[in-house]
Parts: sequence; C-alpha cells; structure tokens
Amino acid sequence: MTSPANIFIATIEDIFITGNMKLKYIIMLTASVPLLFLLSCAGGDKTDEAGKLNYNNARYSFAVTFPESWRNYVVFEKADIIAPGYSVDSLYFAMPARSRNWQPFNVPDNFAEIFIIRIFKLPLWEGYYNTYRDNPLFYDKNDKVIYRSEEYVYLLRYSTALPADLYSFTRDIDSIAATFRYTGKK
Repeated sequence: MTSPANIFIATIEDIFITGNMKLKYIIMLTASVPLLFLLSCAGGDKTDEAGKLNYNNARYSFAVTFPESWRNYVVFEKADIIAPGYSVDSLYFAMPARSRNWQPFNVPDNFAEIFIIRIFKLPLWEGYYNTYRDNPLFYDKNDKVIYRSEEYVYLLRYSTALPADLYSFTRDIDSIAATFRYTGKK
C-alpha cells in the first residue's frame, strides 16, 4: 500500500522533474486562492482605521469624526469632580506623547489630553452652570456647550497644557467639535 507521504513525494517529483505543466497550473491556482483571500483581508485595516476615525459613543449617544492625522487618538473615560458636589463623566481625547518629560495629570503616562468632552445630566448642568458660571475657579469661559439634548449637556473643554510635539493637534479641535452628532432620541 502506498502511503500519503509517498504520493506527495511522487507528485512533487512529477511536477518539478518531469515538468508536468498541468499539475504546475493546478498547484499555482490552489496556492493563489488563499493568497488572494489574505490580501483582500489586509484591506480591512483601512476600513477599521476609517471606523476608528468615526468615534461613536453609544453610552452617551453621540459621535464625532476625526481627521486622518488623528489616527492614533485614544479615549479615556473618567469621573471628574469639577466643583464641590458636582461629579461628571469626562471623556479625555488624547494622543501618545513623545516628550520624555511630559507628566500627564488625567490620562496614563505617555499620553496627553488634547480636549475633553464632559457629559452632564441636564439637571446637574443647570445647577452647576447657575452656581459657578461667574466663578473662574470652577467654570472656564472658554468651555463650549457643543450640544444639549433632553437628557445631556455636552461640554467641550480645551486642554490647558500640552507637550510641544502635540500642540499642532489643537488646531483641529473646533473642526472635530463641528462634526458632533447626537445619536440618541430627539
């Protein structure tokens, strides 16, 4: 009885020693189908990358779009105490920092926050704004309400300090905020 290994060796000898063109064609075709499949899957990174540039937050019902230069952004979520009795969820949109001396305060090491979106429940926002709008210690006049729904107020806050290698990203903040889309019930 002939073993599978002997059949394989005989087939390889037939292809390469005798020059059987029909078998060469079959093997090339058989080998190229998985290769074409793998190459078509490699294009998925571009789709994933584009999906990453379209940030969607289902929990807080909003989406924003980033320019291509932001492909390395990371979002960190944190509950911030912004004033006595006021704690809000904040999304820190950050980039990797190359500066060795950079000491981040609200995000992990080797990152720097470029901007923050704070999410207030509507009653909390009204109490906070009415109490602290004239107090620069707790309310920054440069902050912008980018959207107000029946449930949430979304406040854009600019970073107050950045390493030099990331400063150019601040130019994109307003255009990113302009892409804000509320995805919840209207």
